[in-house]
Amino acid sequence: MLHGIDITYQLLPYNLFLLFAYLWFVWTYRKSSLLLFITTLFFAGLFIDFGDILLYNIFFGGTKHLRLGRSVFEFLTLMWVFVLFKKYYSSKILKNNAIVVISFVIYLLWTLAVSIFVHFDSTTLLITKLNRDFVPFFMFIVLSFLMQFKVNLEVLYSLFYRLLIAQGIFSILKFILLMNIHEGMVGSLTGLTNGAPGTTLPLLGLLFIAIITKMKISFQNTLIILGLLFAGFLAGKRAVWVLFPILFFLLSVYVYRQMFIRKLLLVSLLIPLIIYLGFRLIPSLNPEERIWGSFNPNYAWNYGIEYSAGTESNYGKIQKGYGRIGALTLGLDHVLGQSSTFNEVLFGHGMNYFNVASELYYDSSYWFGIDGMGSITGILYSYFSLGFISVLFYILYLFSILSQTRLIRLKHVIFLFVFIDYIFYNTSILNITGLFVLLIFIILYKAPIAHNNRKKITL
Repeated sequence: MLHGIDITYQLLPYNLFLLFAYLWFVWTYRKSSLLLFITTLFFAGLFIDFGDILLYNIFFGGTKHLRLGRSVFEFLTLMWVFVLFKKYYSSKILKNNAIVVISFVIYLLWTLAVSIFVHFDSTTLLITKLNRDFVPFFMFIVLSFLMQFKVNLEVLYSLFYRLLIAQGIFSILKFILLMNIHEGMVGSLTGLTNGAPGTTLPLLGLLFIAIITKMKISFQNTLIILGLLFAGFLAGKRAVWVLFPILFFLLSVYVYRQMFIRKLLLVSLLIPLIIYLGFRLIPSLNPEERIWGSFNPNYAWNYGIEYSAGTESNYGKIQKGYGRIGALTLGLDHVLGQSSTFNEVLFGHGMNYFNVASELYYDSSYWFGIDGMGSITGILYSYFSLGFISVLFYILYLFSILSQTRLIRLKHVIFLFVFIDYIFYNTSILNITGLFVLLIFIILYKAPIAHNNRKKITL
């Protein structure tokens, strides 16, 4: 047993199903190294589970966590993206995206210098960092070049569409095997212990379908969106039931201006329905703490406030260090030097500081007064590990990429949700490379898709 899951009878069949699905994608897109690479990023959970959990339990007796699968996967995909960059390199694209290139180089050089020469971070953590930095950047350059051509756009759309369908199917399989909510195993994207994409995967899925259909969503696309929401439900994610309706409203009314009476009526009915289902389906959002508990908005609101800020109502005072909002207030105090030295603000404590044993997970004295590692959001991790300057350079780099979004109103929405994830959540959109590459496709998308045009893969 690991985290309440029997590896032999539940995790192994799930991963075997993922393996067969991965092999189907490999066979389908065998002629394109780029499409195989994107597919592999979306099946990161398969490789991580086989290495980190299955192999380490079978061959090492479960006595030592080796990060075997994760490290090998990140190293191989890092080498792979270098090859792809060399293959599709275009000096014109680099010149056209000079701001992105310059901001990335400045951010990378600074953070690597701090990590290597100030903190002496471990090799495995450096591989993780390089993977998370280089894969999205190189894929941004590669896709900027390839997505100029309609045939490539169609093939990439088809691949992402199938990968999103697969995530919903994997969620159904997860439910059949576990018959319960479990935070990890979000489709094929994450392994047993990472459930963060349960919130961000449905949001990106909706964004993807929105740019293709301009929010004229068909019944088939509705099923795909419901499948992705089901993944969020099985991961026990609460935020998705609030963020998804907001995103749906913004895309329908603000971005694509679907102001028809029938459309507005649909939106006005759908948004309360999603919130209603979320409050009843997620155990922590209803008084009975079970699936399909009673609908009690006041209870859900008070729980959310207490969970995020350590206070029982919106009239209470935020408890510094409690929940993500409380952690952010404490982080601000740290930046202002109230509980830190100048060197800590400038350079952080290193990535090694966060690679700790599980018994320290809820040790507030270790986490600078924060109630646990789970309350440390993406921006706080960046700050506490590599310092304030690293955060500043990373935000500038993000701005340079997100600013490439073609539609102004869509750009506003993407900015909003990416920075909500980075500041108030655990930045899974940016840390999980498969999701970041999907975001890049959404940012760069600019042409209509010919659904019935089956062209040969030329990537």
